Amino acid sequence: MPDPIAEPALSVAEEGPEAFGRERFVDRVATKAGVDEVAAGDYPGAVGGALARAVSGNELDDVRSGLPDDLSEALRAPRSEEAPQ
Repeated sequence: MPDPIAEPALSVAEEGPEAFGRERFVDRVATKAGVDEVAAGDYPGAVGGALARAVSGNELDDVRSGLPDDLSEALRAPRSEEAPQ
């Protein structure tokens, strides 16, 4: 994981699970990564793209099914030809 997001991601992991939607996700990314909310608004799609390349479509669907609708939709990214099937 790139350094700019590794530390914030690990600090969130240490805090334990918390349910929240897209707006809170973007706010937390902006705060923890030290970026503005416009830039942080691109992160859900980037996360979705990374997941789409790393896991099968069924696995991505499983991840998304456990999220609130607004965050699940934000994680929707075009599937890559390189993604596992």
